[in-house]
Amino acid sequence: MEILIQLLLGIFNVQLLQGLLVNRLDAIVIAPILENVVNNLTQKDKHSSQELEKALNLCFLSALQTIVRESHKELIGLSIIQRYRGVTIYPPEHREDLQWLDWKLKQLIKDIKQVKRLKHVDILLQSIEEIVSLLTPEGELLVKEKLIAIALKNDSVPECYAAKIKASLFEKLCDNFAAEINHNPGLRDIIQLKVLVNINNKLAGNQLKIPNLEKPVHSSEARRRVKLEFDIEKLDAARLEAIEQHLQTVLGDSSIKLRRIEEGSMELYFDGSEKGMKKLDALFKSGELKEILDIPVQSVDSDVSFSEVVVNLSQWLQNIIVAGWQTVEEVLGTETNKLVVARSAVGSEGIIRAQRIDLETEQTSTSLALTVAIQPQANDNRKISLELYPIGNTTLPLSLKCLVLDTSEQVIKQVQTEKPERWIRIDINGKTTEYFRLKIEFGDFSTIRSFVI
Repeated sequence: MEILIQLLLGIFNVQLLQGLLVNRLDAIVIAPILENVVNNLTQKDKHSSQELEKALNLCFLSALQTIVRESHKELIGLSIIQRYRGVTIYPPEHREDLQWLDWKLKQLIKDIKQVKRLKHVDILLQSIEEIVSLLTPEGELLVKEKLIAIALKNDSVPECYAAKIKASLFEKLCDNFAAEINHNPGLRDIIQLKVLVNINNKLAGNQLKIPNLEKPVHSSEARRRVKLEFDIEKLDAARLEAIEQHLQTVLGDSSIKLRRIEEGSMELYFDGSEKGMKKLDALFKSGELKEILDIPVQSVDSDVSFSEVVVNLSQWLQNIIVAGWQTVEEVLGTETNKLVVARSAVGSEGIIRAQRIDLETEQTSTSLALTVAIQPQANDNRKISLELYPIGNTTLPLSLKCLVLDTSEQVIKQVQTEKPERWIRIDINGKTTEYFRLKIEFGDFSTIRSFVI
């Protein structure tokens, strides 16, 4: 599916910046700003580019799923749906269109699975003229036309589906993307720290700044992933409609909305009020929600992000610590010799935090403590110390690798245990807003942590 990073800028700018930018800045100023941001993301920051492309594709396919369900509901009308041995019997006047919509829904679920596995998406908008045009009303029309062309490509579709694609696809994609920013911490960090900050930094060079452009997104909406024990091949849009209505009734919350359907038995992503989602959690944990319309419920999960969280280390110096990071004492316990070494990396003005990492391979399992220390230096420079310690053992396992990667996935520094080591350490220096990733490898196990200085 061809949705690209530049389309992100189109959607993002049309929805959020139009009116702020267009009425204040000439296109001559806008063009190099957008060009620079796009080039940084597509050429210099492979990881962020891939995450944004993945998000846009998922939002696009989720929008199509919603339109399939809306079209299905419209054609069904007040007709009574019958099922015989697992097969849905539709009214004859719309049977062919309804069966096509069910097929399309299953195909979109498979497409989403493929998007989550893909590492690259081809470019859709290429010229700077196209990118700049996206800030105008005519540019919004261009985006809509391109999306419609992709959605209806090579398909002989029901008239109601085509009409809804033309009428609401762009708006549904924007709505989905806004929801993903809210529910996906990794994506939200990329938007705030890579896109918004870069735009304002460039505007500052022209003595301009958009007020509140970098203000974090807040929403009272919550999200849950409900995993059902159900064969996707037997799925139809009418069953999804019934599941959504059933949850709205059980939870007493009409705001509950089915946002996306994925494989994995069947995974349904619901958005709704925090109160409604907490009730959903409670019903599942108490055993009161074992089934939904005779379909067994396997799990209800609040961890629904497909992107990794980017840890902002400079915020640690302001005592803003994201969840998942603890003091070294909480992770290393009373192992005094390790604490002394770890504390030596901090300095008088720095801060250190730790995280437990459990290594699981086919041959063995062991636990490590990752400590990260940041020390402020002159001219917005920072010294970062990354260390690994064994937990419950005196030495680290042999052949343990620790690699620091830049945004292009190139190795900056690395260290490997070639003999029994009590700890290993990598020091790097960088400026605020610079990104790096830490990759830990051991046998067939690997894990990555992403940071911005």
